[in-house]
Amino acid sequence: MARMVEAIKNRYGGRATRAVQRLHRMWIDYPHEPLDTALARALDHGLLDLERIEALVRQQIAGDFFRLPQPPEDREPPS
Repeated sequence: MARMVEAIKNRYGGRATRAVQRLHRMWIDYPHEPLDTALARALDHGLLDLERIEALVRQQIAGDFFRLPQPPEDREPPS
């Protein structure tokens, strides 16, 4: 996370506040392990586009983090 903040500050200078705030929101909203993995992968490739990084995180957690409750199997679904 610190490496990404530093990279964003180096790229955007005084205009980095909004990007750092968005990165902080991602840190609050998503599990840390998938986020750290996505950030490391992005930094390895020089990627600072937070939309694409967020897409990487969502791709990793799809089906685990946003799992919707399933109806009990013994009930018939509503018609």
